[in-house]
Amino acid sequence: MKRTNIIYLILGLFLILPFSSSSQNEAMVKGKVLEFNSKNPLDYATIIIYSQKDSSMISGETTNAQGDYFIKIPYGNYFGKIEFIAYHSHIITPFTLTPENNILNVGITELMFNSTSLKEVEVMTSKGNMQMTLDKKVYNVGKDISNSGGTITDILSNVPSVEVNEEGIISLRGNSGVQILIDGKPSAMAGKNGAGLKQLSANQVERIEVITNPSAKYEAEGIAGIINIVLKKENKPGINGSINLTVGHRDIYGVVANLNYRKNRFNFFSNIGLDYRNNHGFGTLYQEIRNDSLTIMEFERNHVLGGVWGNARLGIDYYFNNNNILTTAVNFQQGQDNDEVNMIYQDYVDDLSNPIGISSRDDNTVKDETNLEYSLTYTRKLGIKGHELIGDIRFQDVQKLDGSELIGKYFDSNFNLIGIENLEQRSSDVEGERRLITKIDYSCPISQNGKIELGYQGAFRKIKNNFKVEERTINDWRELTSVSNDFKYNENIYGIYGTYKYTKGGLGYQIGARMEYTDVQTVLVKTNIENPRKYFNFFPSVNLKYDLKNNNALKVSYSRRVRRPTYNDLSPFFTYNDPRNQFKGNPDLKPEYTDSYELSHVKYWENGSLSSAIFYRQRTNVISRILEQINGDTTLLRTENLKSREDIGLDFTVTYQPAAWWNFNANTALFYVANDASNIDVSYQNHNYSWTAKINSRFKIKTKTDLQLTFNYIAPQAKAQGVSKSLAFFNLGVSRVVLNNKGKLTFNIADVFNSAVFRGMTETNSIYRESEFLWTYRTFRLSLNYQIGK
Repeated sequence: MKRTNIIYLILGLFLILPFSSSSQNEAMVKGKVLEFNSKNPLDYATIIIYSQKDSSMISGETTNAQGDYFIKIPYGNYFGKIEFIAYHSHIITPFTLTPENNILNVGITELMFNSTSLKEVEVMTSKGNMQMTLDKKVYNVGKDISNSGGTITDILSNVPSVEVNEEGIISLRGNSGVQILIDGKPSAMAGKNGAGLKQLSANQVERIEVITNPSAKYEAEGIAGIINIVLKKENKPGINGSINLTVGHRDIYGVVANLNYRKNRFNFFSNIGLDYRNNHGFGTLYQEIRNDSLTIMEFERNHVLGGVWGNARLGIDYYFNNNNILTTAVNFQQGQDNDEVNMIYQDYVDDLSNPIGISSRDDNTVKDETNLEYSLTYTRKLGIKGHELIGDIRFQDVQKLDGSELIGKYFDSNFNLIGIENLEQRSSDVEGERRLITKIDYSCPISQNGKIELGYQGAFRKIKNNFKVEERTINDWRELTSVSNDFKYNENIYGIYGTYKYTKGGLGYQIGARMEYTDVQTVLVKTNIENPRKYFNFFPSVNLKYDLKNNNALKVSYSRRVRRPTYNDLSPFFTYNDPRNQFKGNPDLKPEYTDSYELSHVKYWENGSLSSAIFYRQRTNVISRILEQINGDTTLLRTENLKSREDIGLDFTVTYQPAAWWNFNANTALFYVANDASNIDVSYQNHNYSWTAKINSRFKIKTKTDLQLTFNYIAPQAKAQGVSKSLAFFNLGVSRVVLNNKGKLTFNIADVFNSAVFRGMTETNSIYRESEFLWTYRTFRLSLNYQIGK
């Protein structure tokens, strides 16, 4: 059976099964949860209903923004528990629901703050859109109105300590090489270096988790840390979810449905989205080549990039019982981009008063991509709390086809065609990637205060890429063999880990180690060049925390991590879309390693929280791009291993609610960067101080209307051959609850002042370059979100 037929079959079952039965024997438990002192509603408090017979969990629910909850359960004998992080829990005394007595109104429950809760391993605050623990920060972006109707890349650009550059590459505290996870697992949907996130709607995301110094339990990939994107998933009884419609200025249209159906032992869940958008933007470049004479080039590009993308995530949870859960899911994504780029080159000798020619290049590219991912997860709880075994297997299949039609034209200094025949070229890039990941995690308490974790992961990936460039001759097309080739990439990574965690009173520590064996082979088929590499790595991690008085806690952590060269880093093919400014990978790259140290602090008070950290990273074999002159005025960005880089900095994040109608959070990171690329050229050594700032402020104008403002600033940052210049942009969003509290209408403006322009300066012994790039102009989006069920 073809895989597309499998998708349609699962989708059909998903649509049919929810309506095949109805609940005729359900009763309801309802109530409201408030904070004891302020009497404010507690959003996201947890209510769990247990069976009186065996204390097994029957159902659960969280409160809404008004503190209300409604839980449907079958008739029977139950008791319940109400919990909220950092507050005393409350027991709902035993009760019975029958056809004659089918509603229990618990009424108002007021929870008191519990200062001793800070003695848990994870100290979490819950104020506004952000939660903080000692090892990660959690951003509840599902509540962020400035992201509605955008993409996951838009979300990440607003997350504290995270930056997204003009190519969609994600950095954390100024470092690229971030490991991107979706629902805690590697996923083909993220694409290379997170580039695929531009095709996924923000309305499918529940929260973003940022882990700056992960333990050995996590895969060692990602020198800067881990960003985990958690998609929306419900498990409430009955049919629940939301539908979101978006329309926007500059070709933005989208629909997203997040739905689930829970009945007895089955829970069907889904995220389905269709998105059409085109990004209108520009780029400029001023370049000097200094050899025996001075040649100058002024470059300008205008682009329309984008197209239509659809994705479906369909899954089933099956509860054999409360201790055995089987989850299977399929993610399917298909899209087509139609990119149009117009480039103009103006060439001069000695100075701008002496033009020698003008040329243009039109690039029309069609990109087709299909991503398919199957996953199967089994969770077995082994009696006591924290004793469990989780097995996970997933298969990913990615197929890409890029085809470009390229036309070059030549003009005099007055933009008149000079009679030289147009240069017609075309390129095709066919890429296929298959990946299999197997994972087993086991955790076991070995005493009242101690716990061990053991695990294994195997990741196996194969990539085949056929790249061909042709040029039109008088009678036919001629292949340019110097830039055409077939490339194969095989990667096998085996990893095992073990950690030990101990907590007693205010003291807690976790030590761990991970061993990984890597087997990589690259093959250039047509030229018969092979490059096999095999190596072992040892990755230790240490976390130590101590709770202080007055709701303070300290943590010291260390980890060693790796950034393995990606396929794009290794691929030796030249990008041929812009022949004057080319890029190619390097099959001889070595892995990059980092030793990361961090001292962090959390302070919690009634109306807010403060997280601060001092961090230091020592990186070796740094994977970076080096600019060089290769032929006349043609330049090449080539991936290389640089000798080292050091980062030391401070990171502060604060959340505060000064009034019931005002909530804000702010982040700033200040760091010193020292780059050493003396192994490439002794002059490629520089350093500077830099900083970033993000402010997110939300106001409740009226009972049903909110206003949100976000501001982002990135100061200049040093690179091996130059500097990236400052960047600042501002977003605005307004939302209003409509349709009897079942809907929310949101209007937002992204990049209000058209200021999100990436600018940089690069300088070598023979090249001086200044560049600007704007991915997309200011956009306006209007979204309607409608809630289905509870």
